Amino acid sequence: MQTFFFPGLDSVYYLVFEALNQQPRLLNALLSIPYGIAAFLVFSMARLFVGTRSIITDLLCAAVAVMGLTGAGGLPTIATTMSDIVPGLPFLVALTLWLHLEAKGRHNLRSSFALGLCAGVSVGLKLTLSPIFVGLFVAIALRGGLSRARAGALQAFVFGLGGLLTFAAIDASWLLGNWTTYGNPLFPFMNHVFKSDYADHSPWTDLRFMPRTLKMAVFYPAYWAFLTTNLAIELNMRDGRIMAGILGAIILLTSCLVYHLRNPKPSDRNGVISASIALAIVVLIAYGLWEKLWSIYRYLSVVETLTGVTLLAGLAQLASVWKKEHWAFLATAAVIVAIMTTTQYPWWSRAAKGDLALSVSLPAMEPDAMALFLDPYAYSYLVPTFPSTVKVVGANTNFIRPGSWGKMQAKAETAINGHQGPFWGFEYPEAFPGEADKTLAFYNLERDGECAPVVSNIDDRPLLRACHLKRK
Repeated sequence: MQTFFFPGLDSVYYLVFEALNQQPRLLNALLSIPYGIAAFLVFSMARLFVGTRSIITDLLCAAVAVMGLTGAGGLPTIATTMSDIVPGLPFLVALTLWLHLEAKGRHNLRSSFALGLCAGVSVGLKLTLSPIFVGLFVAIALRGGLSRARAGALQAFVFGLGGLLTFAAIDASWLLGNWTTYGNPLFPFMNHVFKSDYADHSPWTDLRFMPRTLKMAVFYPAYWAFLTTNLAIELNMRDGRIMAGILGAIILLTSCLVYHLRNPKPSDRNGVISASIALAIVVLIAYGLWEKLWSIYRYLSVVETLTGVTLLAGLAQLASVWKKEHWAFLATAAVIVAIMTTTQYPWWSRAAKGDLALSVSLPAMEPDAMALFLDPYAYSYLVPTFPSTVKVVGANTNFIRPGSWGKMQAKAETAINGHQGPFWGFEYPEAFPGEADKTLAFYNLERDGECAPVVSNIDDRPLLRACHLKRK
């Protein structure tokens, strides 16, 4: 979906790629560091729920961390700009600290505010991480139960305030710019609410992956746990992590209820139990909001990292009720093995190994040229290789199309029709047959001679074409 979201993280990626393009191994190592940090955080969370620590429990916690960071959402995007683990890292830091403080009973308003500041960074970097922030907000609000509802609500308010401040520090200027330019701070999303005339007055939500029936909505994680399917993502996948995490959360909450009914008096386990309840609430609310808003599996990557921890915490709590703690470890290990041996990954295109991280070969473009993207393929990675003076227009995208309604389409038409220099058109005829021809016909343009292949180390073979264009 072409959007005008805050591009801060993309700008950082661009600078890093530009600086290290000739050192691809170093670049890959640098982009993988957040995964290592995330794995350590998951390991640290898992150790809260194993009771007495030993080499065996540490190995199990390490397996939980490996499981969380090798899911179908996270692993295929490692060392890429698509990864949600990178923007989600501040939230994982905040959640880890929150759970440890909760287990020790050391929370106060200052810690709530500080952790809100930290978690808000993730939402500022990527808005699709907002459901998991809301999950922790609710967990904090409910942490004291009915007896301490006021204290929990106050801590949640302070946490939310901290998150709002960092979100505003990161995104406010950009959102305000969208508001003043387009009349919609999230343009084009939610345009049925803001009604910007730059685009159609619709939600602009990608509905392709939404559950199609109530039954599917209730059991959605089971579909991709047991079937190889593209129901929730563009490519085929199979992964049982989310289902295991949700079941773990349900088991955890049920076991905690049974434990408290059997043991109404406070004990030294209450802090760990409270932390485990918070973890379950985070996972369940984050998943529920994700399914309602997007149902795009990649946006579950951060929740995916927590599935093994939630499963371990749930089984450990269940085992403590029945006084058979060792069974929890055996069951967790068995589930981890079953999931990791049956996972099928949606592998995205990756650059071939070479001397450059990204290598693109294009025909020489005139300094005063205009580049037109003639079909909805993702061409943005080509733009940095263009001469800096070349103008670029997405003439046929998933946002504007020839003849579509809105001021943005009108601006594209004005720019193309008023351009006095040469034109270059980029197309992917195999994936979008006929789309480029429709765009050319609308703008009264035609190909001028033979088109040249666009050669890059991202594609196994030349798939894109660059065509010199002329007016009819």
